[in-house]
Amino acid sequence: MSLWQWRYRGDVNDGLIRIEVETPTGTFMRTIRPATLLPEGGAHGPAAEAATRGAAAFHGMPDFVFHPALERRGPGVREIGDALLVAGHNGAAVQVKARQAATDDADRERAWLVRRAEEGTSQATGTIRRLRYPRETRLESLRGNVVSIRGCDMSWVPVVVLDHPSPPEGLFLGGGGVVVVLRRDWEFLFEQMQSTVAVIDYLLRVAPMEPVALGLESVRYYDLAQADAGAVPTPGDPAFADLVMRDESTPVLPLRPALRSNLIRWILEDIGEVPATGLDEERARHRLTMLAAIDSAPIATRAQMAEVILSWFEQVQLAPPEALWWHFRNYLYYGRVHLIIGVTNQNRDEVREAFGYLVRLRHVERGERSAAQAELITAGVLLQPRPDGRRPWDTTAGMVEGVATLDPEERAIAVKIWSSIDEAVRRTKAADEGNPFGA
Repeated sequence: MSLWQWRYRGDVNDGLIRIEVETPTGTFMRTIRPATLLPEGGAHGPAAEAATRGAAAFHGMPDFVFHPALERRGPGVREIGDALLVAGHNGAAVQVKARQAATDDADRERAWLVRRAEEGTSQATGTIRRLRYPRETRLESLRGNVVSIRGCDMSWVPVVVLDHPSPPEGLFLGGGGVVVVLRRDWEFLFEQMQSTVAVIDYLLRVAPMEPVALGLESVRYYDLAQADAGAVPTPGDPAFADLVMRDESTPVLPLRPALRSNLIRWILEDIGEVPATGLDEERARHRLTMLAAIDSAPIATRAQMAEVILSWFEQVQLAPPEALWWHFRNYLYYGRVHLIIGVTNQNRDEVREAFGYLVRLRHVERGERSAAQAELITAGVLLQPRPDGRRPWDTTAGMVEGVATLDPEERAIAVKIWSSIDEAVRRTKAADEGNPFGA
């Protein structure tokens, strides 16, 4: 039996969708609002495109949302796509089609929607073909950073966002690898999950499925969330079975809307706000992948993560000035991403350097155990109190991806500081601290 149930109540008259959800802790009503209003006057299309990008940047992260790619054709420049989402090795090519002045003729509006969905599908799939050329594409994010991506190494989903005030009911568009949604549904997904990585994963998940009626993407979302709640957890990688002391399973899709303000979001903003000027293309791409690895943290676990880690932050601030206190929490996601969040009372360069050794050592040791070493990512985030009091902490982050090694001297230093992974696990289990890798 599923952990919760829902009932859908649609009201065409006021443009709202109401979903009543019964959970073990009570019942709540989720109301899906119409899309945000566009500015009056001016061209409707560009405004809808800006609103589509803006919703993804506000509820997700502006670092993952990119302006249309520009391609020179003869004497002119052509825009490719209305918006691009890129997070790690996944991306979405988005086309936006807006109805300037809808009529009361249902057949006419239906024809417009079908025609624009087909047009957007062709453009989005064409964008993906172009991005998959064996050359890099330079993109500018809504943060203002320029990143070169290798589209041929990524998984893409074409998305068409339709802006229409009152679409006819029972219209099925998309499917076969393409997602077609109203702008209201686009905003719902980002408001619900507050994670660009999670939204792209959702779009990749539903693209091969049969389409739902236009305007009812939220209903499909709760169908899938219900299936997730009742699903048998996927077994972890046996190569790491002895390392995981607390194997928890949570639904991929959250039932209640995620909080926009949370520890993961604060960390992502701290990293994203660091100016990217001076970074070469490889390092800029590396930072974008690191942000996506951190944003991979399951939404349902983020509140508990924040509670534990912030309590540690309060504890380390009570340490004597001469002492060095550490706390760590280790997370393994989907057998591929390992996120280490560390908290310490000392804000010194040598402490940050030691943490960097920990991240590299754990990645190398995981790679030695894994048959999919090239796919592994280890991201580390270190929080240290700021002495000036201008903000609660300094954030230091780093990432190691794919096949990596440590020369014998570096490995000896890292093991001397942190001990090997097996020794750390034995010590952690003996202390019953509950940290999978315990350092």
